[in-house]
Amino acid sequence: MKTHRYFKIILNLNIITYFFFNFLLPFDLPHDFPGYTVNLNDAEIEGNLYFSTYEGTGQSTKGYLCILSKSGNPIYFKKVSGARAHDFKPHSNGMFSFIRVDHTSHREIILMDSTYTTLDTIVPPEYGLDGHEFQILGNGNYIFLARSVRILDLSHLGGSPAAEVVDLLIQEIDSSGELVFEWNTADYFDIHDAPHIDITAPIIDYAHSNSIHVDTDSTIILSSRNLDEITKINRNNGDIIWRFGGVNNQFTFTNDFNDENEHSIASPFCWQHDARILENGNLTFFDNGSNKIPRRSRLVEYELDEENLIATLVWSYTDDVYQYGYIMGNHQRLSNGNSIGVWNNKYNNTAIIEVAQDSTKVFELIFENTYDQINRKIGIYNYRAFRNDWEGRAIKPHLWLDDESMHLRLNFSQFGDSTIEKYFIYKGLEINSLHKVDSTNNEFYDYSNFGIEELHYFAITSKNNLGLESQFSNVESYLPLHVNVEDNPTSPNKYILHQNYPNPFNPVTRIDYFLPKKTNVELTIFDLNGKKVKELVNEIQSTGIKSVYWSGEDFKSRFVSSGLYVYVLKVENLRISKKMAFIK
Repeated sequence: MKTHRYFKIILNLNIITYFFFNFLLPFDLPHDFPGYTVNLNDAEIEGNLYFSTYEGTGQSTKGYLCILSKSGNPIYFKKVSGARAHDFKPHSNGMFSFIRVDHTSHREIILMDSTYTTLDTIVPPEYGLDGHEFQILGNGNYIFLARSVRILDLSHLGGSPAAEVVDLLIQEIDSSGELVFEWNTADYFDIHDAPHIDITAPIIDYAHSNSIHVDTDSTIILSSRNLDEITKINRNNGDIIWRFGGVNNQFTFTNDFNDENEHSIASPFCWQHDARILENGNLTFFDNGSNKIPRRSRLVEYELDEENLIATLVWSYTDDVYQYGYIMGNHQRLSNGNSIGVWNNKYNNTAIIEVAQDSTKVFELIFENTYDQINRKIGIYNYRAFRNDWEGRAIKPHLWLDDESMHLRLNFSQFGDSTIEKYFIYKGLEINSLHKVDSTNNEFYDYSNFGIEELHYFAITSKNNLGLESQFSNVESYLPLHVNVEDNPTSPNKYILHQNYPNPFNPVTRIDYFLPKKTNVELTIFDLNGKKVKELVNEIQSTGIKSVYWSGEDFKSRFVSSGLYVYVLKVENLRISKKMAFIK
């Protein structure tokens, strides 16, 4: 059995205690679950912590949804298969949502009910989803950011004759999916409003809007990162009411320092995220400070005199350790007056920090960094973090497999349901033909009775204290490895590459391989002419069974032609190859 991942909890002011997951939880966490450390002091923490993570930037697809208890224990999690997860949060109507971004950068909003069951998938009626923001309004409507692209000739400005100019749209739809409001940055902003972009670049993302807040008077507060601007918009006619920050700033700032040597425009914040209006009318947001010298990020609160256009900084917080959050970030003001935010640091670890009004740090969660084979930071990133007292209750178990050893462990939990008395184990050689093989009172089950080297499917049900059996959990597949090694059949000393399954395939296939020791691994797809099509793995990996999926796309995310392809496992001085067939 593998060594368990763990997190550290620091309790009280001067006492440090280490708790391993297997002491705190009845199950092993997935091997790729994001590692973290939680630091707590004597302050009262309000609500559970919601966040979603992904590993690395760019086209990473290792996403997790997470809810932690006040003590820092996971009480719900879900791996978002084949995608990044953004903006996981609860809504006032008892629903959850997150934004799913797959490896092709396709974005969609996933709505879940209080049982963590997916209810709906939302995409804009006409344009692509932007992926920064989604809100459920009091009337049940949905509001979010969409994006479209215009092709403009900017050669007269020294730019491209066919520049892709990205416009952001605020869209509101009703419960039937009908568009009831739309506002386009192209109608109100100019590309010259963005003080830090390169006008000669082939893609001009001049606005990069990242949050929408609908105020109690039905006006909209829009944060646009690349403009360094927060904009108040009339929701009835689309007119701009005021522009706060950026080159078109209309406000006079008081009690806030701005040095032109630090920042070239007449406002003391830049590249901000998550602008919200509090009940008292004050404005909060996360000031990334990306274009200042030195770069420092802040949680800020401004009092706005909208009649005289005066903005007074009434509260701010900068962190001495996690000084600069260069991308993303948020600022949630809690009902007890605390503020919580996320620092995604380029060189340091990503951190979730909560502070009191006197700027005392009362909570700190630090994610473990990950690294590639040449020790470059990959990192764990988090878009936003929220606190909320509410949590769901699952109606069926969630299953995940620990297949990094020669014996399979099934882990499962019915999150939030304390009435479960027993779990039933189902297995089959076909996904639609599962039969009950055993039961357990634990939230794990070890299985090793594999008669043939063939794909096996597993699912779990639960029985509660009323004797009712649940629906099937998610179904997970497992390909056992049988290795003929005379001296110790349970500890093979050779590398193994298995035939992909299914084969032929469409739309996706799974490739399994075994590593007898920790080593650098390259797994690459080639066509029959020897041309490299896609690199699936290039990193140092630990001992054990590994799995990777290929969806028939090349390195530019284009689908390949039907036909035969070769996949090659390169480890040490060894190359192992097999053929597979992709069909359309």
